[in-house]
Amino acid sequence: MKLVIQFYADVTEQATDSMLQYINQQIFAARGNNQTIDDLIIQIASYGGSADRGILVYNTLRQLGIPITTVGMSNVDSAAISIFCAGEKRYAMRSCRFLIHEAQVPMATGLDASKLDELVKTNKIINTESAKIVARTCKKLGKGRIVKSSSVQAIRQRMRKSLVWDAIEAKKNNLVQEFADGKKFYDVNS
Repeated sequence: MKLVIQFYADVTEQATDSMLQYINQQIFAARGNNQTIDDLIIQIASYGGSADRGILVYNTLRQLGIPITTVGMSNVDSAAISIFCAGEKRYAMRSCRFLIHEAQVPMATGLDASKLDELVKTNKIINTESAKIVARTCKKLGKGRIVKSSSVQAIRQRMRKSLVWDAIEAKKNNLVQEFADGKKFYDVNS
């Protein structure tokens, strides 16, 4: 059985908790009916949000043991990139765009030196982990070939300036494997 999720939202605690809770409910309901989920299809359109939440969703999805297909529908920005990268199969509509940049630390007042140091370290960890997710995803070309420009350091450097890729550039960099235009991932009538 296929499970289809349409994640057309910002990457917030509420939106990601709702999505993960729904996925878990569907998995347990399928098991209760002696069914298995053969493919989890996540259609994504998001302006991003919390990088921490994007990484959390990526890690959670990769732990499910279910084949995951992600489909970029219009825009996959910022923290939503991590969710998109959770797909073993990654598709995008030709009109989709991808924005990859460093996480932003919200400005707060009353920061002492230790709090400022904590924010800097946290930001570095989040940006490094986000770069690792993108680099791992873009390196997988098959047949043993690896894209040199997809190292963690190369992605981090490019993130500092912000990467904006259309679907064609994303496919050239192996973020996207195939275009989704004209493909039928599921049939609502079946």
